Amino acid sequence: MGCDLLLLQHDVSYDRMVLFAPALSITVEGYLLKALMPFPNMVIDSLSPYTIAQTWERPWRPTRLLFEAVDHFNKNANDKLNIQTLIFIDEKDEFVPFVKLNEIITQRKLDRWRVHVVRKDSHIGENVSYHLIIDKDSVGPHMWKQIQETIKKHFNIGN
Repeated sequence: MGCDLLLLQHDVSYDRMVLFAPALSITVEGYLLKALMPFPNMVIDSLSPYTIAQTWERPWRPTRLLFEAVDHFNKNANDKLNIQTLIFIDEKDEFVPFVKLNEIITQRKLDRWRVHVVRKDSHIGENVSYHLIIDKDSVGPHMWKQIQETIKKHFNIGN
C-alpha cells in the first residue's frame, strides 16, 4: 500500500520506508486465489496462528484490490520509489516470491532498497506461514528483536 500510495498521489513523499513481505509480485500459488474470487462466500482456512485466524475469512474485495495494486505497481513503478527502503522477507515466503522481489529491485534500479532476510526462531512451528512476519509471536523473540534493531538503525533511532 505504501508503494501504491507513493505512485498514485503526486503530493505524497516519504524519506524512508519499511516493508514487510511486500506484495510487489505474487507467487503462482497466490494467483490461484483469483480463480476462487467468483465464490465470495467460500471460506479458506488460514495459515496464521489462532489469535490472528480466529476472525479471518477470505476477504475477497481486499484480495481483488491486492491484485490490482500489484498490476498498478508493475505498470507504474518509477524513480519516486527509489528512497531508502528496508524490506523484511522470509526466503521461503509462500505468497511473495523472494527471488522475483530481488529481480524487481534490480530491474527497477531501486538501489536504495535493502532486503533483510527473516529467519524465524527454531521454536516457531512449521504450521505458521513464512509470509507471516508481523510480530514476535510469528517470528520468535530473537528474530523480532533483530527486526526491531534493524528498523531503529534504518530510521537512525537511538544513534
